Amino acid sequence: MAVSKPPWHRGCVTEPSQQSQPGPPLWAIGGRDNKGAEEENRDAEAGDNKGAEEENRDAKAGDNKGAEEENRGAEAGDNKGAEEENRDVKAGDNKGAGEENRDAEAGDNKGAGEENRDAEAGDNKGAGEENRDAEAGDNKGAGEENRAQWEMQGPSPRKARHNVQPSKETFFQATRAAKKVLIVYAHQSPGSFNAAAKDAAVKALTAQGCTVEVSDLYSMKFTASATSQDITGEVKNPEHFQYAEETKLAWLEGKLSADITEEQRKVTQADVLLFQFPMYWFSVPAIMKGWIDRVLTMEFAYTSEKRYSQGIFKDKKAMLSFTTGSQESMFSANGINGDMNVTLWPLQNGILHYCGFQVLAPQIFWAPSHVPSDACTAMLDAWTARLQGLLGEMPLSFTPLDSFDKKGFQLKPEIQEEHADKEFGLTIGTHLGKPLPPNNQIKSGV
Repeated sequence: MAVSKPPWHRGCVTEPSQQSQPGPPLWAIGGRDNKGAEEENRDAEAGDNKGAEEENRDAKAGDNKGAEEENRGAEAGDNKGAEEENRDVKAGDNKGAGEENRDAEAGDNKGAGEENRDAEAGDNKGAGEENRDAEAGDNKGAGEENRAQWEMQGPSPRKARHNVQPSKETFFQATRAAKKVLIVYAHQSPGSFNAAAKDAAVKALTAQGCTVEVSDLYSMKFTASATSQDITGEVKNPEHFQYAEETKLAWLEGKLSADITEEQRKVTQADVLLFQFPMYWFSVPAIMKGWIDRVLTMEFAYTSEKRYSQGIFKDKKAMLSFTTGSQESMFSANGINGDMNVTLWPLQNGILHYCGFQVLAPQIFWAPSHVPSDACTAMLDAWTARLQGLLGEMPLSFTPLDSFDKKGFQLKPEIQEEHADKEFGLTIGTHLGKPLPPNNQIKSGV
């Protein structure tokens, strides 16, 4: 009796002699339908619908700062609001807690506002969104629920200087506690090799005790276009709409669309982000690029002060896992497609590292549609094996932000002098006119 094969085997040739010529970078293995794998292993609290715990309260008598309760919701199964210091609890109704923990100071003109308002002494701003991090002395509010949750996490060790890594023992101790993983997945078919790779990650990480959540973009019909529709209500400048600036304000005021807010929640709660996709035109599929454009908004994911090694997500890890349509040799320094390290620089440095993520080495599945079935199986087995120690891996090396001056963001003279006699440049992008460091964007520790 013939042994049935998983659907993704259809995209693999059965004998080496049947291999076709490698296709262009645009590649997707067909499937029977477009439904994606459901999100798995969500953080669900049995028996209630409450949001993430209130964190980062700083209610101090005698100062003018109001610290707002975050993520307070009506508890499923009862209608009472959680009792808080200085809170009027009304049993039997569904309304959220009102003005809370407000420092009422004689002699000031501030009024008590809506639930979860940042009351800041000396300024006139009102914060319109729940779950704002109240920070005394500045005008910015945090517009996303659960922001305080990841800000309270202990920092992971970061390299203090260029190309300096913490010891493996230190890094592992700091990272093995990472338990929440978000997989951002982009493939149309549940029978594809990408689906198999995603499923292998879910299975292996769940077995390690991780909570894994999947954003299946095609199944979700996630909107790829970044438009004014991403903002509820009126925009600041409808005649000259600037997406970055408008979404920054919308995030601060709690006016981003529901689909964006939901994905930002997932990012905030995750310790590790894994992007699983087929490489399209030397980059990610349009639907995944749309996720990046719309979800990683200014102020939520980066600011002019908080980026690169000092970025907002510096205590989180991220990685790319993808399939190619061309053989590995075609992505070499002598290959027709060019060095894969160069191809990955805009994605890994310009997006992930820019937001502060510690970037793990990519998982590359070379041309699974052009190799025998047993080779596809071997790729998945190798991926499963790597997943066993993924959370303890050292990140790729990037040049820290403090290696550059603050005027023109050029490498400081002492850094240039230190590397004057080195054979290779610092990184693929910051190469100092020297030969590119081999495998800088593919292997850690180089």
